[in-house]
Amino acid sequence: MGNVVLDNPQDQVSQYYFGYLKEAVAIFESAIERLKRCEASQCDIADAIDMAHRIKGNAAMYGYPNLGLQSGRLEAVLRGENPDKDHSFALLQIIGLIDSIQRICHGDDKAEPAWLQPTLAINDENGAVSQSPVLLSDRKSILVAYRDIWLCEFIAELLEPEFSVVCCQNMDELFYEIRNSPIDLLILENEFDDDGGLRLVNRFKVAPETKDMPIYLAFDGGVPELIAEAISLGIDGFSEDKFEVLEVVQSARALISSPASRVLVVDDDPMVQRILSQALKSAGLQVDVAGDGLEALNYLSETTPDLVLLDKFMPRLEGGTVLYEIQNKINLKSIPVLILTSMVNQGEAKSWFKRGAADFIPKPFDPEEVVMRVKKHLDRRYTAA
Repeated sequence: MGNVVLDNPQDQVSQYYFGYLKEAVAIFESAIERLKRCEASQCDIADAIDMAHRIKGNAAMYGYPNLGLQSGRLEAVLRGENPDKDHSFALLQIIGLIDSIQRICHGDDKAEPAWLQPTLAINDENGAVSQSPVLLSDRKSILVAYRDIWLCEFIAELLEPEFSVVCCQNMDELFYEIRNSPIDLLILENEFDDDGGLRLVNRFKVAPETKDMPIYLAFDGGVPELIAEAISLGIDGFSEDKFEVLEVVQSARALISSPASRVLVVDDDPMVQRILSQALKSAGLQVDVAGDGLEALNYLSETTPDLVLLDKFMPRLEGGTVLYEIQNKINLKSIPVLILTSMVNQGEAKSWFKRGAADFIPKPFDPEEVVMRVKKHLDRRYTAA
């Protein structure tokens, strides 16, 4: 990669900004070399992440909103890099950003105000404006509430045009949108309100108009106590780091996309119910809960889930009896049943498998591991079908 040459700087952009971009190219080129050599040890690319973050925030002020979005994508990708990962995608993103900067500094990419950028409209050969194939009436609506306008618009850019996305940066905008528009999912930054996002979540969950509105909460650094409180309030998903935009987008897409597989969680411990419900909902699954074996059988007499997570020891009717009933009903026999238990004896897992269980999960468990096992068995079931 060569140095940026300032052949024909545009009037809209100051000479200072071209010099700034020239320094950015040098940092990104250095990051490329470091990424190529960091297979065996941790690669220090903090300066490249910082530069991508800064360009994300200042590009639109100089008339290059697309450069800001491109830098935001690169920042998100670089934050997810680790020594054991294939760096090919990150390298391509850096090279693409350098190429964009070079075109800007050579005058090949004209500055344009952000509000003039087309979104769902495209220009045909005759210069006329036509609507994209995405039908607005068919798209679900996502409201993104982030104070940082660039993070907000970056999330929106990644979700559109698959979904209809509205951004808001303050409380007045947030409540206006909720009052006047149907919302299929709210992506809420925990620091959006001075008193914290949990206060807002609690307010939404007790109000009749918003109690059923799905909420995804993005934290500014994972605090276990806050996450536990958010789960107890009934949030549908969360991210421990609001800057992990790709994770937020992926989780939001999973939450709002349909149809989703339905999982029945059968456990008499309310905390286990909440933890598993939140983890499974974050993975895009529908979740129903039963507090004991009898309640589970009543549910199964009317509804057929795609998978059952079943506790072994419960009041009124224990897990073994529930499994027996499932295995002896034609319409339920094909449902994978994963057994949860805190009592693990030698040979116990083998015994459960013989009785028809699809998997055996000892307590205490890692919620992420449970989600992985659930998805594995769901994939197997759909493949077999």
